[in-house]
Amino acid sequence: MNASIKLPAYILLPCYDIHVAAGLTLLADNLVPFSNENVWFVLLVMTFPIVLGNQAFPIMLRLLVTILPRWDREHPEVYEYLLKHPRRCSTHLFPARETRLLGLVLLAFLICEFSLFLLLDRNAEDLQSRTWGMRIMIGFFQAASTRTAGFNCVDLAKLSAAMNVLYLVL
Repeated sequence: MNASIKLPAYILLPCYDIHVAAGLTLLADNLVPFSNENVWFVLLVMTFPIVLGNQAFPIMLRLLVTILPRWDREHPEVYEYLLKHPRRCSTHLFPARETRLLGLVLLAFLICEFSLFLLLDRNAEDLQSRTWGMRIMIGFFQAASTRTAGFNCVDLAKLSAAMNVLYLVL
């Protein structure tokens, strides 16, 4: 990583951008400087807001509405109403069955994309010098972010053509 990049200062903008899927970074080469062994935790920490702020938002919203009555004992009827009539109050709050279906589809996409990344790019030029642990972290981040938030931590031109087509299709 470039010594002139101050990690705490750099993290502020991407934290917002990854949640709203803006895809903006302060560096010309996206998040590639963060794909080395020393700062793997940055990719791990950034992966969860990408998923939670995008496809899994309805899942987390329903979970929040289900859990909140345990702390707000004065108004349990509000949460019961939200759970019984989710689409009347929010377009992001789905019925229970559809929320579970969304979770399964999201999990299937993530597993498919992660598995194909490891399979198709096991001999990719950009990944040859990395350990398998770092390859797994990069694959996990790429599966969560490339099709939703627009971030990447490897040079996409150095990946296999099949993987780029998969990113395009998904």
